[in-house]
Amino acid sequence: MAEDGTWDPADPDGDLILSFGADKDSKDLQVSSKVLSLASPVFAAMFTPHFKEGNALLEGRLPRILLPDDDPDAMRWISYCLHHRKDLDLEPPVTIWMHVAVLSDKYFCSNLIKPWAQMWMQNWRSGVYNTPNAPESELIVAYISYAFDDIIQFWHSTREIFRHCTAEYFPGNKTILDFSHIGYEILPPDFLDHLGIFQQRIYKELENSIDEIIDPYVRLYEPYEMYERDWAEVRRCNIQRELRGLWPPEQLQKHDLASICQKIEKVTSSSVFELEDHKLALPAFGNWKASDHKEQFQRIGRATQGQIDRGLCLQCVKAGRMSMEDNCRSEQYEWGSSSWAC
Repeated sequence: MAEDGTWDPADPDGDLILSFGADKDSKDLQVSSKVLSLASPVFAAMFTPHFKEGNALLEGRLPRILLPDDDPDAMRWISYCLHHRKDLDLEPPVTIWMHVAVLSDKYFCSNLIKPWAQMWMQNWRSGVYNTPNAPESELIVAYISYAFDDIIQFWHSTREIFRHCTAEYFPGNKTILDFSHIGYEILPPDFLDHLGIFQQRIYKELENSIDEIIDPYVRLYEPYEMYERDWAEVRRCNIQRELRGLWPPEQLQKHDLASICQKIEKVTSSSVFELEDHKLALPAFGNWKASDHKEQFQRIGRATQGQIDRGLCLQCVKAGRMSMEDNCRSEQYEWGSSSWAC
């Protein structure tokens, strides 16, 4: 970019200047009105004689269009892309792409940007760019993939949201993300609420299932005497330690669901379910053997893993089927496949 705030032109012979930002800090980009008209019906309408920009073009003048509300870096990237600039940056960060998704939707040119978007998302997920796939990034990629109709990346993003986003990432809690960002308006209304509701249902089922297994051990002795109350508290503390954050139930929501599945796997592969004299493990209770409880925990782990190992079908979401009961959550896909079994 030149010192006067002018970027390298998208088209050196362009007949139009796009200006971004306030007057003092504005950045200018020379473009071709013909290219923009072919790419976007919004620009095509703007360049007709019904608007001053169109009249200026007819008179052979070089009109300047002010776009103060559009992200400058994203609009420059879109313009370079539409003009087939050979020096187009193919690795813009996710913060640029989230604005590209919004502006492509605004100017109705998503189909033209889609091949670059799909390539970027696949490389981003494969770790080509060496950037961490943080939970908040997955939420952003969910609406980027929605905007560009990328079925596979939408499936993967919603899957990772189920696995790694705790309740604080959803609209009920604003501490992690600013959900007022216009990008989230691309998604259907209440879409994120549906994800949060389903996730809470999984947490609740986990809490009830684990509590049902552990409760008999907590009530093994009725603490009528002081020493018995102390013994009950010792038992409670030891169970809490042995279960590594899976109990008591209120501990669960501090962990994401993928971590909980890992904890269940560690617990069932340890000696927690073996009766040992030198420590308080989980002994047999009533007609149940310790191995029965181990099997129960393993069953809970498999059920939870099955719930969080599948994302949402984009075609179902766009048809209004957003709840877990209505969405097919199809697993019939292959990388690079143009078909999707829905």
